[in-house]
This record gives sequence, structure tokens and C-alpha cells, in this order.
Amino acid sequence: MPDHHPPEWGFKLVAHILPDTPPTSLPGEVLRVFRALKVLPDSFFIWHHLAPWQPNMPDFLVLHEDGRTLLVKVSSAAASQVTPAAQFLLLESERAPLGAAEARVLADFVGALKLPVGQMLETLVVFPNIPEAQVQAGRLERGAGDPAWAGKELLTPEAGDGWTRFLPAVKLDSIWVEKVRQRFTPEVVIPAEMTVRPPVERRMEAGLTDYLLDYNQEWAVKADLDLPEGGQALTDDFRLNIINGVAGSGKTLILLYRLRLLYHLYPKKRFLVLTHNRPLSHDMQGRFARLEGSLPENIEWRTFNGWCYHHWPQEPAWIEPLKLAARRRLVEEIWRLCLKDTPIPARMFESETDWLKDQIPMNRETYLTVDRRGRGFGLNTEQRGRVYDAILAYQKALETRHVLDWGDVPRRLWQYAESGKVTLPEYDVVLADEAQFFAPLWVRIIQKLLNPKTGHLFIVADPTQGFLGRGASWKSLGLNAHGRTHQLRR
Repeated sequence: MPDHHPPEWGFKLVAHILPDTPPTSLPGEVLRVFRALKVLPDSFFIWHHLAPWQPNMPDFLVLHEDGRTLLVKVSSAAASQVTPAAQFLLLESERAPLGAAEARVLADFVGALKLPVGQMLETLVVFPNIPEAQVQAGRLERGAGDPAWAGKELLTPEAGDGWTRFLPAVKLDSIWVEKVRQRFTPEVVIPAEMTVRPPVERRMEAGLTDYLLDYNQEWAVKADLDLPEGGQALTDDFRLNIINGVAGSGKTLILLYRLRLLYHLYPKKRFLVLTHNRPLSHDMQGRFARLEGSLPENIEWRTFNGWCYHHWPQEPAWIEPLKLAARRRLVEEIWRLCLKDTPIPARMFESETDWLKDQIPMNRETYLTVDRRGRGFGLNTEQRGRVYDAILAYQKALETRHVLDWGDVPRRLWQYAESGKVTLPEYDVVLADEAQFFAPLWVRIIQKLLNPKTGHLFIVADPTQGFLGRGASWKSLGLNAHGRTHQLRR
């Protein structure tokens, strides 16, 4: 059975279903079945078919904890469309018999699996609009391999554990469960070349070379997928999801798989993927291209500073920031002039300069009392005053030389946006990888980029590194993470 359940599920007595919230775009009949399945006992694991690139599929995969497996297809047929079987035989009609289209979808799925002798699963067509008696009266005959049928009574609370009677008598071997999963949920299949998992002989013999995201990772990919469209505004400023996980927990993979799924669910939305360094950005683009086969034009990939450069206004013109060595020489020059007689070393002054530039712009009075939690060294009020004055001298020296450092880049763009010199582009979805290295000012700019009515911000981060590793919180970046954070396991 699936491993790595989200921690809170240990306290649930209802089925484990993915996604855990149904998309509002579902047909009403499918939505009713979703809700009925969701309240089954917690011995059931259920997947709703999501992959838009894979049409004409069963709607649900139902897996009991003992391995018994059921595929479900939902019919939208109305009671008025049902012709009693005996009467149907007497009529000359071009209309397909009740349930024929659904049975064909299920048969095609099962046939493609090529199950060996001794391995079996059951299939079921549910008719949410038709009473059970009328459903069964409309059936010509159930042949070998045909799906079972169930009327709308199965979806009522009175049905109790009625779904169990549709499960097969024998369980499906775990290898074949995985094969079913890979065909039913291709949106979480990991190609062999994108994983470092060692090959397992039994899997190789069964022809299983690819892998699946684990259950915890899949939950993170599929949480809150229902993004509003058009004038349907969010109740908050934007939708926020934060995934925390240490190195090796699959954070970047989750971001890429969520991006792929959202791109297919909402192909007209505009996406931005941000990270803090170019090698990571290039690696992510390569992996996404392997998954998707291309890099769609409505997905923009940037480092944050690269994004600032790309959207810099024509006036005032872009100034190439100082190289690291030149910048360090200037820092040391200002330190000798302003701070050499203090216990504050040059590297500490450089670090504090960088930190201050990463914050929302503040004046001297604010800096003297600002919370510097996580900085790793303390400064009393007098020392803060000296440091602030030294930073002003450093900035003056940059201006005299007509240069910038990289910390000035987002600050300048922020100021241009605030003053109206530049109009920032608007995105429907922004995804940020390794966000523990993002500065508060970066996050504030990102918030400005999101569509105010329908925007979605998806963040993955390592809580042991960056500002999180130093004891700071998402709140220090201006984000309300309460109830919006999911912790991955390695």
C-alpha cells in the first residue's frame, strides 16, 4: 500500500483520496461520486483521474488496504434515457445501449494492462442520476469481463460499506498495483533517468522501469489544485502553499510535477518559476522539458536577479553590478574609514549591508530598533548607528562611481515600481524553489507580481538552511504560513 501518508491522516477515519479536494470543474455526477468515496473507511485509498492529456479514462481508482482493486467510471446518463432491456431488444435504435461507452473505457484500460493469469481487478459503472432498480432493468446482460453497475443509492449515507461488494475476491499483487497506478496517474510517474533509486530485480522483470512519487509527495503536488478563473476572486490576497523539506525529500521534483499539472489544467494562465541560481534554473528547465517534451511559452524561468534584469526599464538604463572582488575592496575601504575603531570586522559589516538591502527599505530610526533575529551576531544601539552611517557612506561611494551592487538591483526595481517608473508584469502562478534563500524584499516583489484576484504562490524550501535555518520565519517575509505549510519526509 502507499507509504508516507501526510502526518495528519493518522487521525482520520475516512478514506485517503487524492486530490483531497475535488476540482470545482468536475461534472456534477463525478463530484457526487467523489464525495461518496471520500467518506469511505480509512482502509480505502482512492485516486481521481486528473491528467488532462489522457482523455477517456476511468474516473476513480479504488484500492483497499488488502490490495483488492476497483476501477470506477461515472455515467452522466439520466433516468429518461433508460430503456428497459426487454424493450430495447424490440426497438431498432442507433442509440448505444446504456453503459456501453463507459464499459468500453474500462475495457480499454484493463486490456492495455495485460494482466497475467491470477491477477485481477474489478470494474464498476456508477449511474448517479438513475435509481438502482431502473439501472438493472436497463441492462441487457452482464457478460464475462463486463463491469458491474450501481445506481444512485450507492452514493447515499445509507449505502454504508456498499462499495466493498464491488471489490474483487482476490488482491492484486503490489507490482501490478503499481502498473495500474502508473497508467491511471501518469502525472506522478518519474522516468527512470530522473531518479537515483537503485533498480529492483523484481520490478525490472515485470517491466517496471519508471517510478512513482511517494504518497506524501503526491499529496503535496495535488493539494489545492482548484484555482479560480476570471472574476471568481480568492477570499485572501492570493493562494499560498509552502512545502518544507530537507535535502533529498524531493522538493524540486514536487515543484516541477505541480507546475506540469497546473499547466495542463490551466493552459491559458501565465506561470513564473523562480530560483536563486542559474545552474538550478537550467537543471529544472531540462527536467521539465524531459517530462513535458517542450518548454511552453507561457512558463517563464528565471533566477530572481535574472528576472529583475529581464524586466528592468529602458530608463534609467541597466548598470552592471560590481564584480565580487571589486565590491569587497570597496566594502573594506568604507570599513577602514568608518568602522575600523569598532569591534565590528569588515566581513560583519559586509554581511550587515547585504542583510539591510534584502529588507523592505527602512530609515535610520527603524533600523535602530528592527528585529535582527537569526543574524548570528548582536549589535547594540550605538553600533547599529555606526553601521547604518557606514552603509550610507558605502552607498554614496557606489553612486559616485556610478555603479551598483547586486543588493541594489531588487531595491531599485522596487523603487521604480512604487514610483510608477515601471509596470511589473502580472502572473497567475509563481513557483519558487529553494525559497529559504529568498530575501524579504524579493518576496514582497513577488507578491506584487501575482494576479490580485486569482494568484497562486507555491513555495518549496529547506527549513534547515537559509533564513529558516537561522530561526527566522515566513512571517518575517510577510507571508502568513499558518495552515498553509506541508512538511515532507525524506
